[in-house]
Amino acid sequence: MRRIVGDIRDVLLRRTMKTPSFFYDKSNKVMTSYVRLCTLMKTVWINKVRKREVKSGHKILSLEIPTMKPEVNILTGSSFGIARFLKQQNINRVWSEIMKKRTAITAVILTLIMTFMEMSALPAALFCNIKIEDIDPIYITLMLNFLLAFAICWVCRRFLMKDWQFGLQLKGVLSGLIKYGLPAVIATVAVTFAFCIGLMPFDNKPTIWRVVIEGIVYYIGVGIMEELYLRGLLQNIIAKWFGERKNAILYAILITSVLFGLGHIFGALGQPIVTVIAKTVWATALGVYFGAVYAVSKNLWVPIILHLIINLCGIPFCFSTSNRYPTIALIACLVSYVLLAVYGIYILRKNNSRDNA
Repeated sequence: MRRIVGDIRDVLLRRTMKTPSFFYDKSNKVMTSYVRLCTLMKTVWINKVRKREVKSGHKILSLEIPTMKPEVNILTGSSFGIARFLKQQNINRVWSEIMKKRTAITAVILTLIMTFMEMSALPAALFCNIKIEDIDPIYITLMLNFLLAFAICWVCRRFLMKDWQFGLQLKGVLSGLIKYGLPAVIATVAVTFAFCIGLMPFDNKPTIWRVVIEGIVYYIGVGIMEELYLRGLLQNIIAKWFGERKNAILYAILITSVLFGLGHIFGALGQPIVTVIAKTVWATALGVYFGAVYAVSKNLWVPIILHLIINLCGIPFCFSTSNRYPTIALIACLVSYVLLAVYGIYILRKNNSRDNA
């Protein structure tokens, strides 16, 4: 009986109402309960219902129910209004986009921070000037700065970049080194031999501590630092920007390699212009090789270790008072590292063709 009375009342209300009898939410479902609210409930009650969410998650707004009075803004006392509603929607949309790109934005900022810390030796240079044996204090300062940069990177990765894939897993390291590391070993032997010939006779007798710190430990830090922010961060960022475009990975590798080469200009200041140009060219070529190895191996430890191996060719400088690059070493570096770049493009092309097959 109660149901029959309710149905009759609904029919009479529909005939007398000037507004539509049915309203739709975002999922296009008829909601007759809204009509009943419009006609039978007081405005205060409707304003309370407005703030509730229906099962679909869509809020009841005054625009959807013509008989509802616009909600009053508590702060200003003015109506909410379509313009203000649209403005708020735009703000929400922009904020949503920012949150979606939070990881990428954090990666860009972290890349800039790590680049600045490596090139300037700040902030460690402000408070660190440790002298150990015959080791140049700048190496101790740089290594301390590396530790600070690693700590910042770890914090960002732990709390702000949980979805970012660096590729720092142990699985695949050995296989990657076996597949792509032999050319780097051959190039290192050739370049080291050229440095030994060019710097002889050796006129310096360093302590074992200097050889270990300046020739090995320091270059471990350099390899990890540069590969982290150049390949692990910047190369991935640029690749994401290019999206699904053809050769997106290759473009990312080339861009980061050019930046890698330009960054080595600062380390060559004071050298002859030929040395500066040559070092920029071969650093760019090495960047192509490291980037390609990272792209095909999907493991950042592989280019980090190869970076360390190639940097070991600088050990002969520990036994010489000269800081100039011998001509034979310049030629050996240019030829060897450009060939590594060609090899890097080859393995990248081979990997892409295999994936497309």
